[in-house]
Amino acid sequence: MKNLEISDAKEYLNFGNLTQPFLEKSYIEEMVMRDYNACKRDDNTIFKSLAKWIHHRLRYAKTCKEKNCKFSRTAKEIWESGFTTGCTDMGLVFATMARQLGYPTTILHTAEENWIKRLQAGEDYAMHYGHTFCEVFFNEKWILVDPTASKVVYDYNPNKIHLPYDLGGNSVFVPYKRCIDFEKPQTIKEHNKLMDEFCRDID
Repeated sequence: MKNLEISDAKEYLNFGNLTQPFLEKSYIEEMVMRDYNACKRDDNTIFKSLAKWIHHRLRYAKTCKEKNCKFSRTAKEIWESGFTTGCTDMGLVFATMARQLGYPTTILHTAEENWIKRLQAGEDYAMHYGHTFCEVFFNEKWILVDPTASKVVYDYNPNKIHLPYDLGGNSVFVPYKRCIDFEKPQTIKEHNKLMDEFCRDID
């Protein structure tokens, strides 16, 4: 997967099928700046405030029916449902709103490094271990944002992400797909099959 360049920024201001705007830009700005101004300090950014607002608005899926919605909804549907099934939902909502605020934003799908090794070795890999991040073009550079954890990483290796924090006991993730969004709803089975196909060939 090629590294992002400054010239790629314009592409990631575009909205996709699953990331169409659904709120007024002025309302998003008002809600985000309310948090940003209330807790402004050196380690705070507008992207943390945006992620925190999304967290405040969306609870995690509780029932099997809700959890089975994974990978199958638009950002608008996620927001209006009031619940998220995980990191991909968070990434879709975050990317939609960040683009509305004028920040080019990718959706970056990654797999946990040790899981990739098990997959490539033909070992048991029925459980899929990955995480969805966003990359945001800010101050003339790309930065990594984790909407699920409300974290911002300013310097990162886009080929192998070493996080300064753990996600489920893991901290090394390998990107396998960068996109505006994944174009159409998927079932969990379809998503996992594509993840397998991408990750089998990762060096």
